Amino acid sequence: MAGRRKNYNRDAGHRNLLRKAALLRLYLVRGVPAEAFVPASLRQFAQWTDASLRLRACSYSTVSPENRHNVLIVAKAKAYWTAVLRQRAVVPDGLAALRLENERLKDENSQLRTMNAYLARGWHEARHEANDSRTSLNREMQRTRDLDSVISQLRAQLIAHERRGLSVINPGSDPDPPARKVWSGIVRKKQ
Repeated sequence: MAGRRKNYNRDAGHRNLLRKAALLRLYLVRGVPAEAFVPASLRQFAQWTDASLRLRACSYSTVSPENRHNVLIVAKAKAYWTAVLRQRAVVPDGLAALRLENERLKDENSQLRTMNAYLARGWHEARHEANDSRTSLNREMQRTRDLDSVISQLRAQLIAHERRGLSVINPGSDPDPPARKVWSGIVRKKQ
């Protein structure tokens, strides 16, 4: 049982070193992301961890030149990180300019997103105010139509009363009770 566990641990460590070496080779081929770590020594290579990339730390004895089991992987990884570090030190002028342009465009994009959010919020507020004004205007127009209807009905009643012999007098000069009051004035029978 102890032998199986030892082999399992050795194989897991071996797979971990293979993942680290493969990642360094990928950095060499595609370039190193800005926030990525590149080891510069065997100790850093052994202690290199990254949970998102499933890289775990291992003991120095795992990567030491005396360890026959991992010596080829460690040699390849050392060649990869040396080349990556050399490549990182010599950045072509065009690439540096592109990185600066990329950063500038990211900042501009962020500012545009902020401005877009601000303008969208203002547009929604203006639309809401316009809807409220439209609703208020419609309400007032309906009220005006209703009052026009009442006025026309009262005028018709007034004309009908005048035809029957009633006359309209000024409000306040009539001693009749308020029951005979009509919208446009006080109505009294002609004598």
